Amino acid sequence: MKREWLVERRLNKYLTQEEVAKRALIDRTCYSQIETGKRNPSIHIAINIAGVLDFDPLDFSEQSFDRSPEQTPFPSSVPPGMTTETGILYLYEGREVDSKQIDSFIKNGVRKKHASVFVGNPQQLAFIYEKAKKIFSATQMNDYLHFITRSEFNKLIAGEERGLKGDGLPQKGTLRIWMLENDGSEGDSIKDNFKNTVHFRGYENIFLIMAYEASKVSAADYIHLMKTYRYLMIDTEIIPSPLFQSNETPHLLPSLFRQKERDHG
Repeated sequence: MKREWLVERRLNKYLTQEEVAKRALIDRTCYSQIETGKRNPSIHIAINIAGVLDFDPLDFSEQSFDRSPEQTPFPSSVPPGMTTETGILYLYEGREVDSKQIDSFIKNGVRKKHASVFVGNPQQLAFIYEKAKKIFSATQMNDYLHFITRSEFNKLIAGEERGLKGDGLPQKGTLRIWMLENDGSEGDSIKDNFKNTVHFRGYENIFLIMAYEASKVSAADYIHLMKTYRYLMIDTEIIPSPLFQSNETPHLLPSLFRQKERDHG
């Protein structure tokens, strides 16, 4: 299917296909095929094109990325197999970057009309709530965002509380959960409890991010967490790439790595 929205973006910038391709460091034929829908971009090409035309590269995920085994895109929705049994471990380098990632998480969730839950201490939740309130209406806040303390959340997954009460959150489809910084030892128990929690069974997919400030995670905790979560997300690429132009685009570009299966026995 032709990507009319992409054509419109290019025309609004008064650029030709050749000019976009040159700036995005790809062949013009390749770009033309992406516009016409004959080809899906890799995550790196999507990022480059988005940088040229000034849009969120995750907009491509409404259709699809080219998901070769070496390329795992940051999911704004939930790719096949991405459940709480795999989850994402997010190690961020600073609170400013973490805050931007949370902004992106909130905006994508509301845009896709998915329920988004934030779990943390009262101070963390109040900070995120105030930021979200400046962007979304009261109806959107009530319909798609939920804020819960860690102690309340632990009761919820242990079955002591019934559901996400007091909100108009969708009760099916995709549930997005962002766990704010916590003790690394909680990770595996939270993930395991999810599998047996009746309160979340109405959702087809649960997209879970466990976020930690990298400098506060010990080597022992890091190893423990890597065994628990198959996906690792950080703020920059581990191996520098000329295609990763983080200084030339207004968008935050996280790197997502899929860790190999391990024998936990």
